[in-house]
Amino acid sequence: MPTAGPLTIGQLRRLLTSEEVDPARRARLFEPFGGPRAEVVNCLTEAVLAFIVNEGAALKDAAVLDYGCGVMPYARAFTLAGARVLGADIGDNRSAQLRIASDSNLPLVDESVEYVVSFQVLEHVPVPSDYLAEAHRVLKLGGKLFLTTHGLWPYHPTPTDYHRWTRAGLVRELQQAGFEVQLASHILNEYSAAVQFFVMSGDYRGAWRGCRALVHFIAHCVIRLLESCAHHEPELPGVLCIQGVKL
Repeated sequence: MPTAGPLTIGQLRRLLTSEEVDPARRARLFEPFGGPRAEVVNCLTEAVLAFIVNEGAALKDAAVLDYGCGVMPYARAFTLAGARVLGADIGDNRSAQLRIASDSNLPLVDESVEYVVSFQVLEHVPVPSDYLAEAHRVLKLGGKLFLTTHGLWPYHPTPTDYHRWTRAGLVRELQQAGFEVQLASHILNEYSAAVQFFVMSGDYRGAWRGCRALVHFIAHCVIRLLESCAHHEPELPGVLCIQGVKL
């Protein structure tokens, strides 16, 4: 644990690397070069850690709701920043403290948390407007939503998979739910996302039997090259990261 000064992205990453022993959470946080989703996984972790660092002192003693929490891979990073993290999920999730109702309703009173975070969940929600409305309801005035979801990505029902977004489409979804969008960024531009889509789709269908590791390694090298060459804001990236505030 850092002893002086604010946390940095590097410090958080090193702490998570040394402290996280659960294989499911580690797989969501870090993936070695050439891994099937290495660029997405590692860049997504960087984006979450950057959000934590940018929020800085505001996270200390703040209530953070992980809405659709899964294994809660980023919970430790938020607690290192001094936040109190509540996990909410559907079904019987041992990592969650709260159960989400079938209509997306949460067992929380209005304006009860300072932050809502949502990581790769919105594409699995049957009615995104209900989900976002509930996030808006439980946030305090001035509270923030940080959400990541897919743009161009293979179909992956876990247990369902309904939606994909463009940048403009996701911004509009948040605005219609009552949020003022402060930031919309991305992971993988449309070219590298297309390569990732092709390789992962083949992976899901067993197309790379006998050469899977080589295919993913080559794809990852190509993705790195395509990412280094592009300097624009794509409308249909692999992953969209968006931050909104309740005014």
